[in-house]
Amino acid sequence: MEALRDYNQGVGFQRDGKNLEAQKRLEAATKADPNFALAFSKLAQTYSSLGYDGKAQQSAEKAVTLSQNLPEAEKYLISAIRFQITKNFPEAIKAYENLAKTSPDDTDVQSALAALYEEAGDLTKATQYNQAILKANPKDITATLAVGRLAINGGKPQASLDPLNRALTLSVQLDNREQKAASLHLIGLAYWRMNKPEDALRNYQEELAIWRALGQKGGIALSLNETAKVQVLLGDNKSALSNFQQALEMRREIDDKRGLGDTLVDMGNFYLDRGDHDQALKMYKEALQIQRDLGDEGMQAICLNNIGAVYFEKAQYEDARAYYQQALQLREKAKVPRDIVESVHNLAETSVRMGQYDLAVSQYMRALDLWRSIDDTRGAAIESYTLGMMFDYQGRFGAAINSKQDALKTFQELKDKTYWMAEIEGGYGDALTLAGRGDEASSYLNDALSLSRELKNQGMESQTLAFQGNVPYFRGDSKSARALYEQALQAATHSKEPDRILTAKVALAKVDAQEGPPQQAINSFRKLMQDADDQGVPNISVECSIYMAQAMIRNHDNVHAQQELERALVRADKIGLKPLSVKAHYLLGTAFRASGDQLEAQEHYLTTVQMLDDMRKEPGSEKILQRVDLKTMYDEATRWTQA
Repeated sequence: MEALRDYNQGVGFQRDGKNLEAQKRLEAATKADPNFALAFSKLAQTYSSLGYDGKAQQSAEKAVTLSQNLPEAEKYLISAIRFQITKNFPEAIKAYENLAKTSPDDTDVQSALAALYEEAGDLTKATQYNQAILKANPKDITATLAVGRLAINGGKPQASLDPLNRALTLSVQLDNREQKAASLHLIGLAYWRMNKPEDALRNYQEELAIWRALGQKGGIALSLNETAKVQVLLGDNKSALSNFQQALEMRREIDDKRGLGDTLVDMGNFYLDRGDHDQALKMYKEALQIQRDLGDEGMQAICLNNIGAVYFEKAQYEDARAYYQQALQLREKAKVPRDIVESVHNLAETSVRMGQYDLAVSQYMRALDLWRSIDDTRGAAIESYTLGMMFDYQGRFGAAINSKQDALKTFQELKDKTYWMAEIEGGYGDALTLAGRGDEASSYLNDALSLSRELKNQGMESQTLAFQGNVPYFRGDSKSARALYEQALQAATHSKEPDRILTAKVALAKVDAQEGPPQQAINSFRKLMQDADDQGVPNISVECSIYMAQAMIRNHDNVHAQQELERALVRADKIGLKPLSVKAHYLLGTAFRASGDQLEAQEHYLTTVQMLDDMRKEPGSEKILQRVDLKTMYDEATRWTQA
């Protein structure tokens, strides 16, 4: 009778979300009756809620062992709880759905199904079960919190605040401190998703104070972890790292395997953002092993994806691709389109760095179709813009303009004022410039520059200034171009972003090469080509190779120029960099002509004219010969071909 009394009280506390009290009562029940299978089963659920994964699994397994001689209904419930504890969502859902058929009004079963469907990613079913619970009891705090959490996970953090504040009010009225802390946590998460870090931090700190007062280590660790993520955003990296480390130690202490995996991933992100690749890999790989031990394929995919990202930043693209493909396989198995599209996009980015542009285009196209299939207009717009960048590299300037214009239209309709709006406005302006329509680009580039400065994003400011420099550069105004490229380099240097610095340096080197000493230009481009290879940017590497050869021709070193151009042409053709292939053919014609080989020169000049004619046939590319560089090549190649 004593065990039964403690059990009933424990289940009541568990139902109210008072897990610390539930733990005490259910532990007392199992001590009073060591063969009480249901008590061990409910205790397993409580341990799981508190983050004690090791204890939860032990209790769940013991409950199953003790249940052999129980009635079928109790055995079935105990089995369902074990599936729930071990995150075997399909079996757990199947078991609880069967229980729901026999006990359709059992709110414990409905609550378990709501949680299971939420964890399995079926937000619609989770919402249905929570609504059924609230219909029966509008003051159910757990279900009210779940409604708010579902809104956050569904991408509607603003809509989550109403149910979450109702849950907070109820928890205060009922003096339920654990549910009050849970409410504050989710409100903080909503503000985090709404990009209001100060509000998020305030709620997390209030939550942390409650958990500390209760001595709930799982809650303390969770709050410290989320506080650290906000502190990173606010630039307080020292405090963030300290809180991450405390959360990590506490989760190891209580054997919170899932929480430990989460903190390791977050710390991996912290180190990756700061360029500490070795530490990031260490964190991600430990997290991956934990998720494999737990059998959580969703989290395994996240870890694999993040490991791929580290190798990508280290320019180890074969390794990056291997991990991205493993992540994609798991995500395709889970059939969650939003996760699949991330992996497909990452594989496309890797293909770009490996110089496999045709493969990259097909992967970007697949990602674009996936975004559209889930009706995510913003994601589709970003993918369309990225696809436009590929078309720029390939010399398909009309297609690039169309892709970027579609992206810009979407962001204008969304009234977006984030980093991506600056990126897309500037990129669209540059696409117009590359197509010989620089006179149409100014307003877009000016808007992008203003937004970059408003956002205080010096990397984006550098890129936009470089795009602005391209307008006078392709008009033949080197002086104006130089001034803008110098500003771009200054902004890039302040941003400390290697890719922005490289882009600005290459732009300045191209201007300097027109008038400066040829040998100086040769040395500059050789160094920049090596930097581009180190960063894994093949298009810039090929461009530097071609401009180095151009300087060699000016230096009357035609033999080495021919050798360099032939190597560059092979790379440009293989990757699909048509504008650079055109320039390589033109310069080869010039080098052979200077060497007295008129027949070989004529063949390259003829190819130059044919390729430019093909490029300007594409709708939107009709004005490419208004670019001084392309017009000069076309006119000179035509003249020497006719001669």
